[in-house]
Amino acid sequence: MRELSLNEVDEISGGSLAGNLAMGLAGGWASAVTGFAIGSVVGGPFGGLVGAGGGFMLGGTITTAVALANDKDDS
Repeated sequence: MRELSLNEVDEISGGSLAGNLAMGLAGGWASAVTGFAIGSVVGGPFGGLVGAGGGFMLGGTITTAVALANDKDDS
């Protein structure tokens, strides 16, 4: 039995930059929904929109930065 290389693991797990970015934006959407819910409780409809925007920006930015930081070109 041999160890898998990093490229083989990435092929199996689907760990590509595009996949990481897509999952990051999905996480940003989940943050937007959470931000809307919290913002609605605190500040009504306007607070919900502000919370949703802030949640999406924060979640999307963090996961996009992590995806780009972990992207390695092993060519």
